[in-house]
Amino acid sequence: MKNKKILLAMLAIALVLGMAACDNGSGGVAGSSDPALAAYTGSDANGYVYRLTVTKGARVAYTPAAGDTYLLIVLNSGGSEAGRSTGTVKAFTGGVLTLTTSKDSGFTITVATDGTIKSISGTITLDNDVSHSFAFTNIYLAEQTAYYWKNGTRIDLHTTDSYASSIMVVGSDVYLAGYYYDGDKSTACYWKNGIKTDLHTPSDSFTESITVVGSDVYLAGDYDKSGTAIACYWKNGIKTDLHTTSYSIAKSITVVGTDVYVAGRYRDNNNNVACYWKNGIKTDLHTDGVTNANSITVVGSDVYVAGYYDKSGTNNACYWKNGIKTDLPGSISEADSIIVVGADVYTAGNYYNRDDGSQTACYWKNDTRTDLSHDSNSKALCITVVGADVYTAGYSNYNGCYWINNTRTDLPAPAGSIVGIAVVN
Repeated sequence: MKNKKILLAMLAIALVLGMAACDNGSGGVAGSSDPALAAYTGSDANGYVYRLTVTKGARVAYTPAAGDTYLLIVLNSGGSEAGRSTGTVKAFTGGVLTLTTSKDSGFTITVATDGTIKSISGTITLDNDVSHSFAFTNIYLAEQTAYYWKNGTRIDLHTTDSYASSIMVVGSDVYLAGYYYDGDKSTACYWKNGIKTDLHTPSDSFTESITVVGSDVYLAGDYDKSGTAIACYWKNGIKTDLHTTSYSIAKSITVVGTDVYVAGRYRDNNNNVACYWKNGIKTDLHTDGVTNANSITVVGSDVYVAGYYDKSGTNNACYWKNGIKTDLPGSISEADSIIVVGADVYTAGNYYNRDDGSQTACYWKNDTRTDLSHDSNSKALCITVVGADVYTAGYSNYNGCYWINNTRTDLPAPAGSIVGIAVVN
C-alpha cells in the first residue's frame, strides 16, 4: 500500500447542536411551534446542515412512529438549500429512524433525545434528482510519510525521515505501523496515539502491517540479518522469525483467536514465492515464476490472500482462497489489499489500461472490476467496506487520495501516498 503525494477531504462525526427535543408541555418539540412536528437538526464533516421534521398527525407524544411523513432539508455550507427528501417513516427504534423515500429504497437517521441528528447512513437521491452522500463517518488515513489524517486534519508522527505503512483504530486509540531512520539505520516501530514504540533489532528493520487484539499489538515486517531480509512478526515487542534460510518479507498480519497469520514472500532460486505463515508454518501459494502476497484476511476457516503472479512475463492480480487462485481481470495488474464481507471478496490495486496507456487504480468485487482513476499513474493500496460503501485509498498522479465508491477526494499537497485506511462510525 504505497507511493507519493496526497490529498484528503474528509468525513468526520461533526455533530452540531440543533433544536432541543424536550417536551415543551404542548406535545411538540422545543424550537418547533407546531405540536404536530418532531424536529431534529445536525451537520456533517462536509459542512452540510440537515433539518429534519416529522409530522406526527394528531398524536400528543412527540416520538415519531411508523406511517408518519418526514421532510429532510439539506443546506450547503453557504446556507443555501442543496435539496430535500420527502417520504414516510418505516420504523423508529432505539433512536434510529428508518425512512422510505420517493426516490430510493430507504435510509436511516440516528437522532438524540435533545434533537440532534447523530448520523445519517449512506447516499440518497434528493427530490431534485441530485445524489447526496452523508459524511457522518470518521475516516482515518495513514500517509506514507509518517502522518495520519482524521477527517481532514493531519497529525504528524515523526518530524524527519519516518514512514508509516498501516493503520488500525480501536475505540479511541489510533495505531500505526512504520519505521524511521536514525542516520543510515532504519528502525521498525509503531505509534499509539502519536507515541512511538521502537521494535528493537541490532540492524535495519521495517514494519508493514499492524493489528491489535485486546491489549496485544502484532506487527509484521522484516529485519536485516547479515545482509539478507528476514520475515518476522512482533507481538508486544517480542520478535518471531518466519523464514531464515533465504531472503523473505512479511507484508500483512491478522490474528484469529490464538492463531497468527502472516502473508509475504520468500526467495527460492531467484524467484519470489508468495506464501503465508500460520503460527510460523509456511504454506506456498504459487511457485511458478515471480509471485507476491501482499494482504491477508481470515474468515472462519477460510484464508484469503491478495497479490499477483507472473503470467507470460507480466504481473497478473489475483487472490487465493485456501490456496486456490482466482485471477482478477485487467492486464499488467497487482492486488495490494483484500477484505471479505459476507460472500463477497473485495480487492484493491491497479492495472494497465490499454485504452489510454495509464496505470489505473481500481478495486474488484469478486471478479468484477471498478475503475477509480484514469490518470497517468494511480493505484488503490488499501480497501475497506462499511455498509454499502466501498472505501479505497492510495494515490492518483502521485498525489495521495481516497475514494468512496468511485468518487475521489484528493489530499492537500505535498503529501505521500495513502497506505492505510480505517473507517469508524
